[in-house]
Amino acid sequence: MTARKRTVNRSATDRLAQVIKAELERQQLTAEEAARAARLPAKAFRSLLGRGHRPTIDRADELCRALGITIIIGKTPTDDDEGSDVTGGEEQRDSDG
Repeated sequence: MTARKRTVNRSATDRLAQVIKAELERQQLTAEEAARAARLPAKAFRSLLGRGHRPTIDRADELCRALGITIIIGKTPTDDDEGSDVTGGEEQRDSDG
């Protein structure tokens, strides 16, 4: 049995697309330039940004790393209620970005 690849849920996909669009603008890059620099297929960004396709968790991580964005999946370190669901988070940038 092969492991099933997990995809990012719809609301997180929408938020991820917003964050990536903002970061591309901030860095004054096109999606193609960012993909080329990170050695990712250009369709990796196009699928998310243009078509709203839900990426796998691994692909979401690759896209964020390409732009110097850190993503957190699950509870953030500041969550103090063990039973609460996390519906969003704050994007963080690496210190050199």
